[in-house]
Amino acid sequence: MLIFGCIFAAFATVGLGFLIFIIRRESKADKHSDGVDKDLKTVGTAKLFFLTKEEGGQSIIPVRTFSSHIIFEEDRELIHGLWSAVIEFHKSPNTQRETTADLYLLFHDKEEAPNHLIKPGMKFELTTNKVIAKGIIENLKS
Repeated sequence: MLIFGCIFAAFATVGLGFLIFIIRRESKADKHSDGVDKDLKTVGTAKLFFLTKEEGGQSIIPVRTFSSHIIFEEDRELIHGLWSAVIEFHKSPNTQRETTADLYLLFHDKEEAPNHLIKPGMKFELTTNKVIAKGIIENLKS
């Protein structure tokens, strides 16, 4: 019985060491080659205006966190691809269909994600099969 206990302890120690190795390896893999942690998302504070149905938008607008395709003014040709943004309202849109929100890319941790486009002054449109809102990034959250 003592032999089995020693063998189990040896395997447990080796297994724990291997687990620690894998965890350390994964945490290193979460960093870009330049040493920047890719899991840190770029979050912008944006001012939003939801188009009315007469302006080509929707009659019903979201009132809580949602995700939609985003087209940045500097990337109208979608050189960086079509991405989805997560919109987290500070408060529901007012009667003029305006609000502020935090905005970040849904898959911000992908190496090809155009996080560099989330910057103060950047204009954008939120789209479904049509433009539903227009906005501008006012600043970055730290």
